Amino acid sequence: MLETKYAILAGFCDTLLPPNWDTKLPSNVNDADLLPGSSETVKSREGATEMAFCLMLYESRVFFCDNPVPEFEAVILGGGNVSTESSKRFAGQSLEKYRLIVDQYEERLAGAEKRYTNATAGGIHLVASKIRSLTAQRMRDMILHAREPWDEKTDGQSSQQSFFRAWVISFESDVNWYDTIDDKFTWYLKLHFQADAFSVMIELLQWQPVGTLVDRAWKAIDRLYHYHQEMYDMGKKDNFQRAENLLAGWSRRELAFRNLGISCDTPFVVARLRTLEVFRQHQSSQPLERWPASAPENTLFSGLGASDFETFDGGLPSSSGGPAFGHWSSATSGPHAL
Repeated sequence: MLETKYAILAGFCDTLLPPNWDTKLPSNVNDADLLPGSSETVKSREGATEMAFCLMLYESRVFFCDNPVPEFEAVILGGGNVSTESSKRFAGQSLEKYRLIVDQYEERLAGAEKRYTNATAGGIHLVASKIRSLTAQRMRDMILHAREPWDEKTDGQSSQQSFFRAWVISFESDVNWYDTIDDKFTWYLKLHFQADAFSVMIELLQWQPVGTLVDRAWKAIDRLYHYHQEMYDMGKKDNFQRAENLLAGWSRRELAFRNLGISCDTPFVVARLRTLEVFRQHQSSQPLERWPASAPENTLFSGLGASDFETFDGGLPSSSGGPAFGHWSSATSGPHAL
C-alpha cells in the first residue's frame, strides 16, 4: 500500500506498481489472536475484526490490479502529457466501460464490507465502511468530469482547465473524507494529501475569480486549511508561497464582486491569514466567518447569471501574466458544470 500511495501521487494511475506481484491478503484477525511464542497457525475470523480498514484497502487495491485501466488518466484529464490528437481521441471514447468497472468495484467492496466491517461499532469500522461509497463516488465524479465537451478554441489552455476541474473534484472528495471520519484517524488521510496539486490549484484561482467551479474550490480550500493547521506555519517557504497566492486570488475575487456592487463573505482561511504579521498589509475589514462543513452544490451566487461576470477577465491587469479561464463562467446545469 505504501507503493500504491507514491504511485498515485505521481498521477491518477498505478503505473509504478509491479504488475505480477504474488502477495496475498492478510488474515482477518484481532491483535489478541497474535500470541507471542504460539506454535499454532493463526486462523482468520469470520466477521468484523481490527483488520477491517486494512482489508478494505487491500480488497480495493486487488480489484484494480485485476482490472487495470492504464488509459484512465488520459481519458479523465483529456490533456497533460498526451498529444492534442490523442486527447481528442480519448475524449471521444465511450465512458460506459468505466462506469461498468466502478459498478463492479462497488459490488466487490460491498461484499467485503459485509464480511469485514461493522459500522455500528464506530471507530475504525466506521472509516472502513466508508471506503466503498466515498471511493466509488470520487471515480464517478471523475467520469462526469471526462464528459465535459472538447473545446476546439482553447487547445492551449485545455490541459490547465482539465487539471483544475479534476483537482477541485479530488479535493472535494478529500473534504468528504475528513468530514466523515473520527479525528483520530485523519492522520491516514493526511499521508495522502497532495500538497503540490493543492498549491497549483490555488495559484490558478488568481486568474479565475468567479464561477460555479471556483465557488466550490474556495469552499474546499477553507475546509482543508481547517484540517491541515500545519499550513498556517509561515516559517515554511511552501506554506508562505501558497498563502500569498491564496490572498492574491481572493483579492481579485473581491475586486470582481466590488465592480458589480456585490459583497462576498470572506472565508475563515483568508481572514485568519490576513491577521498574521507577515500579511498585515492585506488586512481586511470583512467579518471572520467559516464556510459550513456541508455546503450545497449550487453556486454561492445563484442570483447572478453567467453573463454578469463575462467581462471581468478582460479587466485583469495586462501584467498579470496568467492564463484567463473566462469561458468557465459559461455554466451549464449539473453538479460539475463549469
